[in-house]
Amino acid sequence: MKISVSTGFADRFNLDVYSAIELVAKTPIKTVELWSLCYGKKKHFDWSNKTKVEDIKNFLNKYEIEVYSIHSPFSAEYEFPAEDKNFVIQLLNDTKDVIESAVILGAKCVIVHPASKPNTSKNHLSQQEYQKRFQTTKILLEELAEFIYKNNFQIQIALENQLPHIMFGYFDELVELIEEINCKEIFGICFDISHATMVYKSDLPYNLKNITKYIVSTHIS
Repeated sequence: MKISVSTGFADRFNLDVYSAIELVAKTPIKTVELWSLCYGKKKHFDWSNKTKVEDIKNFLNKYEIEVYSIHSPFSAEYEFPAEDKNFVIQLLNDTKDVIESAVILGAKCVIVHPASKPNTSKNHLSQQEYQKRFQTTKILLEELAEFIYKNNFQIQIALENQLPHIMFGYFDELVELIEEINCKEIFGICFDISHATMVYKSDLPYNLKNITKYIVSTHIS
């Protein structure tokens, strides 16, 4: 098991990605998850600039730090099942761009929020609306899978379980999504402990057994 630290902490202190890496280098930890962007805020690093990505790779190598994962961009508005197709197109293109950068950096997976809009859980939506969002997400994730296959990228997409009031907060939702997706071997789960604790509380250990074979990354927060 490898323990990594997210460079997302840098946002709170107005630090760039290089400063974040330098701080990590002062610890015994030698693996990171690179943060990308919460839409509406400043980019943590310019993943679309591949020259910049190569420079970050060299900077990481200098400190013998490897990238296990990159967290793809998201926000409440920018989500795969969003009604505004302009948001969806930008998110899809940005996620593909992040996947390319993750491959350059030698990452094992890209962390993706399958949904992120509040009040979209099963308890908040009609069955018809929920299924519409579910199918939209499935189709777009399949497009990402095709993108990975087409380019012969050796990388996985880890779908992160969400908060209880957000769609895909429950493990069974993620398992159903993965099992229905074409090229499902590309997908796994990023197990977010704090999110899951809010959903399952004391029942978390019992429910966790249902996703252990899918877990490729874990968020401890």
